[in-house]
Amino acid sequence: MSDLRDKPDIVFDNTTSIHELESRIDKTYRQFLEFIYTNVEDFRTLLRVRDSIVLLEQMADRVHDIADIIRVLLYQ
Repeated sequence: MSDLRDKPDIVFDNTTSIHELESRIDKTYRQFLEFIYTNVEDFRTLLRVRDSIVLLEQMADRVHDIADIIRVLLYQ
């Protein structure tokens, strides 16, 4: 963490990139859910695919949360 304090510009750029990626992931997630609900007829397949994509989206949210925490700690 001390190395990060010496490079606030790099931390800011990286956490901003993470935020932008997470926003794109959210948009793709919503589009994908819409696609599977309209195109997948087998209910079991739909649930398996949906559950997998939900986990990936939640993981992206956690990475975004960690980036926010790093940014807060850096600028305290």
